[in-house]
Amino acid sequence: NGFIRNLSYEEMDFQFRYLYDEHEYIESLHYAGTGELLLNIDLVKSTFEEWKKSVQDIFITTSVPCIKSLDCIIKLDFKRIFLSIHSFDFGIRKKLMPNSIDPSYIVDFLKNLDEEVKEEVYLAHLFINGINDRDSDINQLISISKLLKMPVYLMFYNKISKKVKYHTDFNKFNNAISLLKKNNIEFRVSSSARKDKIGGCGTLRVNRNILN
Repeated sequence: NGFIRNLSYEEMDFQFRYLYDEHEYIESLHYAGTGELLLNIDLVKSTFEEWKKSVQDIFITTSVPCIKSLDCIIKLDFKRIFLSIHSFDFGIRKKLMPNSIDPSYIVDFLKNLDEEVKEEVYLAHLFINGINDRDSDINQLISISKLLKMPVYLMFYNKISKKVKYHTDFNKFNNAISLLKKNNIEFRVSSSARKDKIGGCGTLRVNRNILN
């Protein structure tokens, strides 16, 4: 039902060592799809400190289940941090990610970050039809982005099996992009052409089953 467990240090480091030994050089890497990293913050810190010796740019994605742990990764030298918000409606967020906390706590924490730190922390929103793709959802995202003066990362959900009924409505996705441009919001967009085996954020319940 979404988040199942965290990978161990050995499992994560094996993947890194395998790729590093194969290619002898890794320009960048992204912590994602390993469970919920902020519920395993000691592992993040230990692997980060080790891998940073060999990798220039390291990114991380988290659903932010804990403000204290979020503060820890903000203080590490990540190239970019993606916060899997997906909705500022706590009820919707809780359905999507069982380990969610009230997004208002996240907003309160982000308000106090230095401006230069905010530039590298993105509010991520994965569009899922009928769940968080209403006009009110994107308008709220725009309002919070303006309030915090922080950029947005729009994600296109790729179906991982025919059994999963959810997807991204292409027209609504493009409309969201238009609204972000109209409101002068800095944003990035994930490629709709990517073919990941998992449809986006690794802790999403929608990847495993049908939401009730």
